[in-house]
Amino acid sequence: MRLPDINPTERDTVLAKQRELLARCFHPTGGWMEFPRPETIPSLVGYFEEQAARYADRPAVSYKGRVLSYDQLNRAANRVAHALLAALGDDAEPIPMLMHESVDMIVALWGILKAGKFYVPLSPFDPAARQAQILADLAARALIADPETLADARAIAAPSAARVFLPQELHDGGSEENPDVEIAHDAYAYIIFTSGSTGKPKGVIVDRPDVLFFAGTAANTFHLCPEDRLGVLGALTFSGPYPQIYGGLLTGGCLCLYDMHCEDECGLTAWLRNERITYASSVPSLFRRLVEVAGPDDRFPDLRLIGIGGDRLYRADLERVQALIEPGCIIRHSLGLSEVKHLTMGFWDRETRSDTPIPPVGYPIEGIEIMIMDEQGHEAPPGEIGELWVKGRYMSPGYWHRPDLTAAAYTRDPANPDLRIYRTGDLGMFRPDGRLQLAGRADSQLKLAGQRVELSEIEAALGGLPGVNLAAAVARQATDGPVVHAYVVPADGTRLTIEEVRRQMAERVPAYMLPARITLLAAMPLNNNGKVDRKALAPIGDERPALETPYVVPRTPVEAEVAAIWQAVMSLDAVGVNDRFLALGGQSLQATRIAGRILDAFQVDLPAGRLFDAPTVAEMAALIVQQQAARMDPDAIERLLAALEASGSHDDSQNL
Repeated sequence: MRLPDINPTERDTVLAKQRELLARCFHPTGGWMEFPRPETIPSLVGYFEEQAARYADRPAVSYKGRVLSYDQLNRAANRVAHALLAALGDDAEPIPMLMHESVDMIVALWGILKAGKFYVPLSPFDPAARQAQILADLAARALIADPETLADARAIAAPSAARVFLPQELHDGGSEENPDVEIAHDAYAYIIFTSGSTGKPKGVIVDRPDVLFFAGTAANTFHLCPEDRLGVLGALTFSGPYPQIYGGLLTGGCLCLYDMHCEDECGLTAWLRNERITYASSVPSLFRRLVEVAGPDDRFPDLRLIGIGGDRLYRADLERVQALIEPGCIIRHSLGLSEVKHLTMGFWDRETRSDTPIPPVGYPIEGIEIMIMDEQGHEAPPGEIGELWVKGRYMSPGYWHRPDLTAAAYTRDPANPDLRIYRTGDLGMFRPDGRLQLAGRADSQLKLAGQRVELSEIEAALGGLPGVNLAAAVARQATDGPVVHAYVVPADGTRLTIEEVRRQMAERVPAYMLPARITLLAAMPLNNNGKVDRKALAPIGDERPALETPYVVPRTPVEAEVAAIWQAVMSLDAVGVNDRFLALGGQSLQATRIAGRILDAFQVDLPAGRLFDAPTVAEMAALIVQQQAARMDPDAIERLLAALEASGSHDDSQNL
């Protein structure tokens, strides 16, 4: 680890404090994996099988009351491996998994690796068109689904006649012995598909030495041990959970899964406490939601470490989480990419304060060198902003079937051919204390809900909608991070509405890629070269969108209060009682905030998910009245009914 020599005294002081904080969360039996030279790293599968024998009876993975021990997980994975080998042979090939987070998914993951193949997680919540596009790019001969995704899996597999396996088919029968498969030292482990600059998803390849190196980094840095219960809160389609999954299972810990897509986030606080989670890691947006739903008495005495990464962290986010943790708990803030799992780490306790609105992301990890480069490709002077280039031995081999992208992003180090250099596209600088401070992106890429997104992919999806002539997407800075504003020019003679654009986009892109605001333009501003002049696209203000639904003023005090809450949270100047939450551009974090303010205002607990069951102000107000009525005496109910009857005489057709 080479640190910039800006202010050695300040750097050494901060480094000493960082080491002190980290030491406070050490476990005496944790941290054991060593990697003296890359060629001496044993196989990933071999490491896991050693742990399965060493910790045979200890719990390995847990979800919704189903627990597998290390021995049971290993035997189940062996059955999957033998079934895949019998059906497909022993060639290295991609095996997509269209599955919800579950014990079966972890079994399938290890079964695929044991068969000498590599897995590709597909999100069940992505549009079918995106899933099919990835499957076609992989030319996969098979994929694994679960009962809930079986119909979708068969539909996307039909054009290529790929075989669809259910976990039970792979588990039934077959040998439980470790398969004897010759696997290359640098074989692939998995591929994660991220947003691509051409409007097409790109697959980031991760090989097995990468996995072992970063698993060892997590194990040694965080002192992972068999007593750890690691909360896996992110989907496998995102890089965030992998240090826990591999670092945990290669040190004897227990993975505890929580499916954020299917579980009510309001139950997360109880789950963390009841499962006695010791290490939880996710993106800042999840911890924002955790803080929103946590009560004043919520405490997590078993948590020794919280990891936050994958997206921009603000000082306000850090302070909210600090207020929630116990004195012995440490917060790990890191910078990581799909191409390089961990670049930096920084540590905070309850009392440590950031002196900048965006806290620094810490120091480079061992084995990674970060260089700040100017536009000419030379190292920028200390303290100046430039692009982050990463040098090291362990990083992605490149992009699946995209040698052009690989060549553009990766080069060999001229001074040491064993090392490679990756151009991240992130901007930043080294502070006087040697910590890295981020300063945005060098291109149009940004992080939305912890996922890396190319604005061009959003534009490509918008431009491909029926009735759209031209579209542009622009990142705007909001209180909680970047949001996307979309500008759409309808085709001549087409009657296009914002609701229709949003509905069609929801069928084509994941929810986190839906623009927060959409506006329809008669013409797109162009520059002298005929390209879209994005600087001329004015930010969309706080005006209520021009919806098909007529504006209707609140008719009761409850509706007025609910509408006011929606307006404040969504930064709109008006909300009609029949306006739909999603049509207004509502997003998950806003849903959580609305639920919290409803609880404060009415002492009624409406989970954030109810915004999708009761998606208008009128429907939400009716739910509030119902819950309040259930607690009232008969006389009060009569008065409430009389008030509601009187309000029915109001003119509810007042439009803007």
